[in-house]
Amino acid sequence: MRISPATASAAPSSPTRPASRRSCASNRATSPVRSAFPRARRATTVAVRLTTPSPAIGRLAGPRAEVWLVRHPEVHADWRARAYGSLDVPLSEHGLAQAREIGAAYARLAPRAVIASPLVRARTLAECIASGAGVALELDAALRELDRGRWQGRERAELEREAPAEVAAYHDDPWNYRAHGGETDADIAARAQPVLERAVAGEPDRAAVVLVTHYNVIRVLCALALGLEPARSFALRVDPCRGILLARGSHGWSLARSNVLAP
Repeated sequence: MRISPATASAAPSSPTRPASRRSCASNRATSPVRSAFPRARRATTVAVRLTTPSPAIGRLAGPRAEVWLVRHPEVHADWRARAYGSLDVPLSEHGLAQAREIGAAYARLAPRAVIASPLVRARTLAECIASGAGVALELDAALRELDRGRWQGRERAELEREAPAEVAAYHDDPWNYRAHGGETDADIAARAQPVLERAVAGEPDRAAVVLVTHYNVIRVLCALALGLEPARSFALRVDPCRGILLARGSHGWSLARSNVLAP
């Protein structure tokens, strides 16, 4: 396993050091800390192409490539009603089982690279994929989840009751909203887009790359690649331990598969 030197220091609270050797679905449980943020409103996969806020979208076009964006497995029940954001929260027993089963399925793809957020909920699944595929796991702090600022650790329902205008303002303009003291979609794009570009650099028609990360990182990367307006990107559905396949061809990126449990 290696850690990207460019981003390992970007998140002081993230466990970016290599994990000790253990079974691929062991769970380094973090005691229930409060984690937070109102769950993004998610419906069905968006098929419409809209304007992107980032001029960098053009750089994502290029030779043929396939990238799986996979969300971490189910977290412990203590956290499911909370906006845990960038806090390091443990997986549930079901989440650990998901990591073993789904990890084996992605390993059978024989990916050429597995890159993951260092947060334990993503890293656990990534370890299963990488060990099964026989490739080195790269941990990159640029793929960590959105920092929710003062919302982090709060119950989502509580936030909806106490600050409905703020929550609505965030969903209306996630690219710029920062009043909660956390990150914006623009911040995610600035750190995560280079990881995607680096992952698909090189010779075309090679095996797929797997990025194991978090809902908001997947949402923002899809918005950039597909040209979705930020506020509409909340309609992208990515359930725990499910993935989205982005395929790049001569005309840019397309959504090849969406919210699938296994490749």
